[in-house]
Parts: sequence; structure tokens; C-alpha cells
Amino acid sequence: MTLGEKIKLLGVENHLSQKELANKVDGDQVQISGYERGEAIPSSGIVVKLARVLNVTTDYLLLDEEEEKPSAKIKAKELLDLFNQIEQLNENDKNTIKEVIQIAIAKNRTQIAAQI
Repeated sequence: MTLGEKIKLLGVENHLSQKELANKVDGDQVQISGYERGEAIPSSGIVVKLARVLNVTTDYLLLDEEEEKPSAKIKAKELLDLFNQIEQLNENDKNTIKEVIQIAIAKNRTQIAAQI
């Protein structure tokens, strides 16, 4: 997934229009549109601001998916507590939970893509 595709998808996931996202990163809508279409490349400062606003790491925005590293940035305390408990499960149960999460994420992405 390209940087622009990630910005667009994350904007939708965070319920932000291009204009709202631009305001949050001290930019303008034309810039955000250019980033999303791959016609412009944000400065390093804007990448940092985008990552903060979109609740992801700069690595996630800039690196290919194969190069991404797992991140433990979970804001919902209840989810964080559950994930910590999952570490104590056997591998079979962990794999089952991973599959359920992957299904939920795929369903959410399909719904978001239908809105774009």
C-alpha cells in the first residue's frame, strides 16, 4: 500500500475529511489531496504530524507492509489488558484469536472501501 493510499484509508477510518486532516497538520486540502494521489510527497515534519493525527507510527506510513514492525500502541485500556492476557494462552488459542481479529479487520476495511 502506498503512502497516499494509507493516508486516504486512515483519514476515512478516523472520520476526517481532507480539509479536517489538513487543518490538523497545519496544511491545506490541496496538499492532502496531492499526497493521497501520489502527486506530492509530504515533508518529514508533515509525516510526523500525519502519524500523530492518524494514530499510527511514521514507520507505518513510510515503509512497505513487509518492512513494518509490530507496534504496541493501543489506546483502549480494555483492549490492552485483553492483549496482555492473550500472551498467556496456548498457541492454538492465540491463532484462533488472530483469525477472529483478521476477519473483523477485513470486514471493516471492506465496509470502508465501499464508502470511498
